[in-house]
Amino acid sequence: MNEKHFLDTSVLRPILTSPPKVKEYYESVLKGEKYTCEYVRMEFLRGYIKSSINFYFLLAMPQYTSFSDVLNIWSNKFQIREHKNIEVMIANLFEFNECLNNRDKSLRVLADYIRRLIGKLHHSLKKIGNDSTYCTKGELKLEFNPVELDESLRSFVNILQDNKQYKNCKINEFIKQKHKDDIKRIIEIADKINELGNKKGFDKIVESLKSLSEKEITCAYCSKLGDAIIALLSDVNWSLEHTDYSFNYLCEILNKKHSIHPYDKIIMDSQNVM
Repeated sequence: MNEKHFLDTSVLRPILTSPPKVKEYYESVLKGEKYTCEYVRMEFLRGYIKSSINFYFLLAMPQYTSFSDVLNIWSNKFQIREHKNIEVMIANLFEFNECLNNRDKSLRVLADYIRRLIGKLHHSLKKIGNDSTYCTKGELKLEFNPVELDESLRSFVNILQDNKQYKNCKINEFIKQKHKDDIKRIIEIADKINELGNKKGFDKIVESLKSLSEKEITCAYCSKLGDAIIALLSDVNWSLEHTDYSFNYLCEILNKKHSIHPYDKIIMDSQNVM
């Protein structure tokens, strides 16, 4: 019986967007069925897709005359890994489509890439079927209108950024009722668990869990708890696939099966050496 793999956002992204060598790595190590859920899809939309759309609007600004100017501004403004991944993807996309020096064509190519990627997210991978967060943002579709392209993308981002969308989901019930005991256990054991790699991300999650109050958990606060929520969603009989060290700790405490994978650059470098 093939193992079922539950993909964290950190693995979902390279499977959908990375160069062939990275995709080949995941094809070789994840032999069974691959699954996502509404919450993971939301994180991908809120992270990678929203960043891609932000790059689109930056490129559309008339004061920037070349792709290299836009790339330089983007690179200086954003240093985190997710935004660096956007840089690499867009550079490769524009080079492949031979539109680096054609702003109008570049914008069309990028918009079509975003459209296709959202479709691929929703149709190429199965859902776990028991995402009790009921995250509505994870089901968000792009109403693509080539005549009013900017408005299509802007409306999509506005919903992703809407901090009141939590009123349409069950995140408060999920955290404060269904998994109240699990969260208490994570907090109690956090300082006692053995070293399992970089602990900074896990420590931040624990501090956010400690700060939970009787107030409603908004979308903004929910974003601080992402890895904990995904670990809680993972079935004990499945393998949670990830690249973030925080899951080493969360899955150890929650007794969940998991596998940590190398970042894209490490995979690429190792294959180049071979």
